Amino acid sequence: MTQPIEDAVSTLEGVKSVSSSSSDGSSMVMLEYDYGTDMDEAYDTLKQKMDTLTRQLPDDVEPNIMKMNNNAGTTMMLSVAHATEENLYDYVDTKVVPEIEKISSVASVDAMGGSSEYVKVELMSDMMAQYGVTMSDVVSAISSANLAYPSGETVVGNQELSVTTSLEAEEIDDLKDIPSP
Repeated sequence: MTQPIEDAVSTLEGVKSVSSSSSDGSSMVMLEYDYGTDMDEAYDTLKQKMDTLTRQLPDDVEPNIMKMNNNAGTTMMLSVAHATEENLYDYVDTKVVPEIEKISSVASVDAMGGSSEYVKVELMSDMMAQYGVTMSDVVSAISSANLAYPSGETVVGNQELSVTTSLEAEEIDDLKDIPSP
């Protein structure tokens, strides 16, 4: 989906450069405008172009336009730690992030370094010793049961789609089916 957006916006007046980054399920296209460009007018023109382009994109694609001035902005990185909170990521994601997003001058907030859902695996050292299983064996067995990797591309109509092969444990009971190391 990145290429049609790049093609459409690269011809807009005042656009100095276009860069993008893509991963499974998301894409970011960044425009750099020439110095002196009226940014309010550029934003309106870009919004009109994206509204037209959105009609040609799949239904599940929802473009979001953010206006940022890299010269006037600053980046804040906040590290959060707590000795006893078991699910700190959820706390940060549901309590801290929304409060920071309420600040009008904040362009975006990203929570990184955690996971909202996890399973805590407690190992029984005596059982592991009895069966000759190491912690690495357990980690390896669980890791190989959860996999996702790019498998190629396919063309559907005029769209080029990436294909991913994945196998994931969706429920706790799925972990019981992981073969022993």
